[in-house]
Amino acid sequence: MTGRCWRRWAAALAVLVALGLGFGLRFGVSWDITGDWEGLYLLASPGKILTVTDDLFPEDADYLVTGFALSWFNKSVLAEKSDAMSGSNLIVRWNEKQGRGYVKNFYNDGRKLLINLSRFKNEEGVLSSGVFVGGGLPTGDPDSRIKDKDETGMSYFDGNRWYHIWCSVNEAVLPAWGPSKPVYPQQWRFLGSRVLENSPNNISIVSHHWFAIDGVPLFVEKYFFYEAGDSYFTLITRVKNVGVKPVAFYYLYGDEPWVGHFGSAKGNVGWLKDGLVKTEREIDTSLNSYAGLIDYGNDLAGESRRFSGKANFIEWDKSSRPDMAYFSNVAGRIDKTKGGKLPLNSDSCRFLGLEWGPRQLAPAQTFSFTLAIGMADNDATTGFPVKPVTTLN
Repeated sequence: MTGRCWRRWAAALAVLVALGLGFGLRFGVSWDITGDWEGLYLLASPGKILTVTDDLFPEDADYLVTGFALSWFNKSVLAEKSDAMSGSNLIVRWNEKQGRGYVKNFYNDGRKLLINLSRFKNEEGVLSSGVFVGGGLPTGDPDSRIKDKDETGMSYFDGNRWYHIWCSVNEAVLPAWGPSKPVYPQQWRFLGSRVLENSPNNISIVSHHWFAIDGVPLFVEKYFFYEAGDSYFTLITRVKNVGVKPVAFYYLYGDEPWVGHFGSAKGNVGWLKDGLVKTEREIDTSLNSYAGLIDYGNDLAGESRRFSGKANFIEWDKSSRPDMAYFSNVAGRIDKTKGGKLPLNSDSCRFLGLEWGPRQLAPAQTFSFTLAIGMADNDATTGFPVKPVTTLN
């Protein structure tokens, strides 16, 4: 670090320390250093406990007292590349040690596609690390608007405004036998990450993790692939039994994505290749290889058509298709007693879920699946979603 940068860093730290000490005499101050070093921020959390932290996440925005970005100090892998073939510019920022970052695609006509990875906290305030969709941009990024959560998760800028496409992923592993609780990614041990490819038109990232089910250790690799100009990314998940006895589990992946506008599920209905899905229902994964939600308006929920029309999709590789998929008003389950007649009508949760299992792994055996996840186009005549061509199937 240059002498000038060091002086700037020292001055910034001195300001926050002074603020922390000053407020601390009255309120008490804690320190939350994540290792991201995106900035220095003073937060006033409930109970008047002040916190000094080095990064700001969407869940912290309402508690911000003061602070500033320190992007020049950050040690992330940073690349800005132009790809003439796709007609776009690609910006990638990834902190290999902490396992957080984002990919942003600039199209030549002013549109943008943003994919945030592990830049969020769960309901208990625990950060993620690794290839998990969710979170918001660091404040040092020119597109960062800490009060505008439409640009969180995976989002799309059409030249005028941001549209929310995917939210923070709901991902977990559940023991197959017994009443044990799900094991969420924030409970996994993060072992590190690497940028595997960083070329003008491709970015590839891998993150490594470890956790145990029924006392059996499992090693997880999560691979993220994105090609400049695309409206989707590819995700590969591999789970290996590194123990000495078999283990059985369910793997869950899903989201209540709030398509169109962050914080509201109103207007969201499901869609498959054969049409819209306006009620809770299971999806036959042998007949369908993808599903999504569209911000359309559900007449069965008393909604008009005054919605954005933006749509997302998730596609599964047929060789590793989920054993179950469904649309629901509740994350993690579907009300089978209603016989598929319960409208998708929740104001806060219209969920698309995938499940694999129960899967049994012998020692040294691996379970894997591949997904393409992104934004769908719309047919110019009908407005019905059109899945982009992917590398799957």
